[in-house]
Amino acid sequence: MLYHLSFNAHDPERVARVLAKILDAIVVAAPSPPFNKGALFVCCGDDRGTMISLEPWGITYAPGPGAYTEMPHAESSPERNGFHGLFMAKLPEEHIHEIVRREGWPSGHCDNGQFEVINVWLEGTQLVEFTTPELLPAYLRTFGPDGMPGLDASLRAQEVHLREVIGRTR
Repeated sequence: MLYHLSFNAHDPERVARVLAKILDAIVVAAPSPPFNKGALFVCCGDDRGTMISLEPWGITYAPGPGAYTEMPHAESSPERNGFHGLFMAKLPEEHIHEIVRREGWPSGHCDNGQFEVINVWLEGTQLVEFTTPELLPAYLRTFGPDGMPGLDASLRAQEVHLREVIGRTR
């Protein structure tokens, strides 16, 4: 069960504002210390305490003394990375695209075969996926308790579907 995650942004305030709109969340300054000045929390206020920590560009995490996390500032962060997360949007899909379009960032509806998501590229580089109440049941059929017995076969079928889709779009 995911409760919080963090990633870097060139403009944490702008990214936090957009995420807060889509998630119907609030934005608060992260405590400093331990966080660096400019770090923000996007707090969803749900029953799990879901939170996204937005770190200023260049902040890294390193093991510190006593198992604490040190947060040194490097020159930069990688423009692209393998991180992404799926969140329940509090807005309909068309409103998500409208908000993201106003920011000048890419977004799109992505059919993964077994389930569909709304891909949003924050600042044009950081992938965050959103689902809606209409899209969530298919995701849960794949990764929820009922999907576990056939998960491997389901994912192999997804591979076939995506190879076909990606092949048509190249």
